[in-house]
Amino acid sequence: MSPQSRSILRGSYPTSCRWLRFFFYCLILGCIAPTVGSAEQNSPRTVAAPSPENLEISVQTEGPIPVTVHKGKSFDWRIVIRWFGEVDSVVPELKNPPTFEGLHSLSSSTTIRTGVESNRRFVEKIFSYRLVGEREGEATIGSAAIEYRTEKPSDHPILSTNRQMITLLPEPFSLKKVIARWSTVGTAQVAAASALVLIGMSVTLHYWNRSRKTVLPVETEPTKSPCETALDTAYRFRVEGDIQEYIRTLEKAVRWSFEAQFPEAKPAALEGYRSQIATERLPIFERFIQFCEEAKYTPIAPSPDLLNRAMEDVKNLIGMR
Repeated sequence: MSPQSRSILRGSYPTSCRWLRFFFYCLILGCIAPTVGSAEQNSPRTVAAPSPENLEISVQTEGPIPVTVHKGKSFDWRIVIRWFGEVDSVVPELKNPPTFEGLHSLSSSTTIRTGVESNRRFVEKIFSYRLVGEREGEATIGSAAIEYRTEKPSDHPILSTNRQMITLLPEPFSLKKVIARWSTVGTAQVAAASALVLIGMSVTLHYWNRSRKTVLPVETEPTKSPCETALDTAYRFRVEGDIQEYIRTLEKAVRWSFEAQFPEAKPAALEGYRSQIATERLPIFERFIQFCEEAKYTPIAPSPDLLNRAMEDVKNLIGMR
């Protein structure tokens, strides 16, 4: 074989070998590819659960109910969890319950309710506690931790409540408790206490009745007639030295007395009663009228004897003698 032919063969041989290798590789890939595809098709897929994007959840406390808390009186206190959105995909649980200092838990319960607010559906989970105060003063309700699970297994968010202080007032008066307390006391002690109460009541009534008997009755002054009041006024005028007013007041006393004795006679002057006066008193009346006329127009004041006699004449005329 010539050198030229050897070079041709030598150069064409690698090319044919390359084609043979390529064909062999394609054959192998054609056999393996269906097997790999079927294996990939039968293997299980893990798809992450979508988390609720429109979830709105909140927690708050309610209480105490009633607002005023007394020692020994039970009251309610609640933890309220409310959520909107994917309501069926949320499961809140109480991870750490609240602690109570100075309070005693009588009972607890859990309630779930649904509702609609602003055209949006919500769900509430309520943890309720019935509590009672053990002593007066400050009591504490510790914070609580709430964990809620969504459709995403690894997502466990936690909400918490605030610590709350409560003031316990003194225990209100209760007649039932007083009776129950007395019922536990011995019979002898009850009898002794009853005897002391009865003795105290008896002593109080005794001194009260005694004080009523020792009170002196208040003497009421008899009501004076207008004539008597006029004589007192006339005496005051005489002491003050006003003789003219003294005489006029004596005349008023006589006139008021005659008006009461003789209501049918209504003379204009005091002298008009002359015909109504009894015979034995007529000289006294004449003397009094004369004294009044002289004393009114005489510049010299009457003597004390005349003033005294005028007072005596008036008393005789009005029936005080």
